[in-house]
Amino acid sequence: MEKELVEIGVIGAAHGLRGAVFVRLYNPSSSLLEPGTEVLISGQHNTHFLKVMIEMISHSPKGTKVKFYGIDDRDAAENINGWTCAVEQSQLPVLEEDEFYYRDIIGSPVFSTDDIAIGTVEDVFSAATDILVIKTTEGDELLVPVVDVFVISLTPGKVVVDLTGLETD
Repeated sequence: MEKELVEIGVIGAAHGLRGAVFVRLYNPSSSLLEPGTEVLISGQHNTHFLKVMIEMISHSPKGTKVKFYGIDDRDAAENINGWTCAVEQSQLPVLEEDEFYYRDIIGSPVFSTDDIAIGTVEDVFSAATDILVIKTTEGDELLVPVVDVFVISLTPGKVVVDLTGLETD
């Protein structure tokens, strides 16, 4: 039985000569990663994963720096630049009944406050505030900040937004 994997970030540039890399975590405030945590990394098509263990992790204004066991020099670190980083779903913290992960709303239909279909959640990304990427029923992309004034209800299976005051051009 295959275990479900959850992508948590993308490996970036090498740092130093001993194999450390910067990792762009989708949730930079997550406490999931620490020394000893096993993660799976994969190249371009995510068809084959390499299981690696975190040796060291540090957070700074420049980003999250990670050193994996077995990635011991700059050449090895440069070879994994652009690879995805994932964990098994069982490694994620258990959520309360009314909580969910953003990945759980991807694919959810989006409606206006008048219950008119607007589109589907395609992605969620973090900026100064989290942003919903909505593919509209017309095929356009709409970016909606996840703030109370625009996002009225955010649950897996149905998202309700109020676009009043949001520039959509």
